[in-house]
Amino acid sequence: MDMYERIGSLVDARMVFDEMSCSDAVCRNILITASSRAGLYNDVFHLFRVMLASGVDESMPIAVMVAVVLPVCAKLWVLRAGRSIHGYVIKTGLEFDTLSGNALVSMYAKCGGSRAMDGVHLAFSTICCKDVVSWNSIVAGYSENGLFEEALALFGRMISEECLPNYSTLANVLPFCSLVEYGRHYGKEIHGFVVRHGLEMDISVSNALMAH
Repeated sequence: MDMYERIGSLVDARMVFDEMSCSDAVCRNILITASSRAGLYNDVFHLFRVMLASGVDESMPIAVMVAVVLPVCAKLWVLRAGRSIHGYVIKTGLEFDTLSGNALVSMYAKCGGSRAMDGVHLAFSTICCKDVVSWNSIVAGYSENGLFEEALALFGRMISEECLPNYSTLANVLPFCSLVEYGRHYGKEIHGFVVRHGLEMDISVSNALMAH
């Protein structure tokens, strides 16, 4: 199944899955991932529901499945489904997990709206070990919803908490520096950071600097 999923042959992967006398969570996860990549979003939700109905044990890669299903909620703008999965994440104690938390932050941000932004804040605040993806997700989430000053404040907090930004962070932050008060000042500080850490060679960062 994994081989068929990697080469994009969903029909063959499904055939192998259906022929199994007893499919485990790993197989279901492969099929869910393949369905998502193929744009078969209804199948993603159906397979996820079937998996939950069949029972969950500690060996199942639930965080991985959640990280696959939540982006589908974002693509379809189905906040209700995303909130339902968030409830399940809390019930199973996965709200502290970095992978699940990052997926929740991104889902809420892409759905947009005031209720969704409350979800962004809640999901981010409960992540125990925030990594650069966590910070990138929340900074991008606020900027995508037009909350540029809040996004810059979060970027500053990211630096103060000693989480080193990467190319993606800087490429996200620089474009909206010109849209906020004191944006030029922020832009110069970020430019200095880029030079000090040798990040100016990245095309996305250099393009963002020139646009700024």
